[in-house]
Amino acid sequence: MKHLKLRTKVYGSFLSIFVMAIIIGGYAVYSNNRLGTMRDQMYEISDLSRYAEALLEAHHVWISNLATAFLFDEPFGGSLNPDT
Repeated sequence: MKHLKLRTKVYGSFLSIFVMAIIIGGYAVYSNNRLGTMRDQMYEISDLSRYAEALLEAHHVWISNLATAFLFDEPFGGSLNPDT
């Protein structure tokens, strides 16, 4: 490295910095795309969670109505099939 001209050393330094900038920029683009994919998956999971929560609430209401009908000898207006 001692015998290189100053111009060669400066060009080499700029080239090294340019290559590092390209690598860091590529990694940033890759990370941004990956983050977008993860965000989309999170929204899907959130939607499924809300759907499961609504189903669970409906199931609890069905169980409560059925238990009330059997325990207090009241007429049950719903279906005995929990899927309906």
